[in-house]
Amino acid sequence: MSDASKSHTPFSKRPIKPNPLLESREVARNRRRELYLKHVQDRRDDKSWAARGDQILQLDYVSERKKWEAELAHSAPPPEEPPEEETDLPEYSSQGPIFMSQDPPQNYQSSCDDAREVDDIERQQQEDLEALLSLMETEEEQGQPRRQAQDSQRYDSDDEDYDSIFLGLMRDGEQKAEAMDTSNG
Repeated sequence: MSDASKSHTPFSKRPIKPNPLLESREVARNRRRELYLKHVQDRRDDKSWAARGDQILQLDYVSERKKWEAELAHSAPPPEEPPEEETDLPEYSSQGPIFMSQDPPQNYQSSCDDAREVDDIERQQQEDLEALLSLMETEEEQGQPRRQAQDSQRYDSDDEDYDSIFLGLMRDGEQKAEAMDTSNG
């Protein structure tokens, strides 16, 4: 009961709100003005908080992304240390280049193999290009239209693709209808 008596205050001790109809014009105008300015300030604060909310979301995203990248980098195996390049370079003196050892370096052989492989690939590509050019020349001599030019014109856009497919289906349907008409008649 002591809790109920604390929450209940007698009517005579409650704060009294003045009657708005009995206020003077000046007091009423000031009250409305203050209320209007408070609403303007609240709207401005809401807009600034909305902008801050976007910034906060973006900062959260960036921080989460950095954490994820750090975890990813931490979980990745450590990179292999590159071989020291100093041992591969010759030492020069007044008498000319003197290699540190008489044997060629180990990675020298692999670089030669890589160079040969690159040369082989380049040679193969050159042969393929020459074969393609000769084929195109023979087609032009024989009067055959270039297939690539037709295909590139035919497949320029999705709308043209759709139109060509639709027209092809229409022609097929018409041909089947004509075939059925001639077979029945």
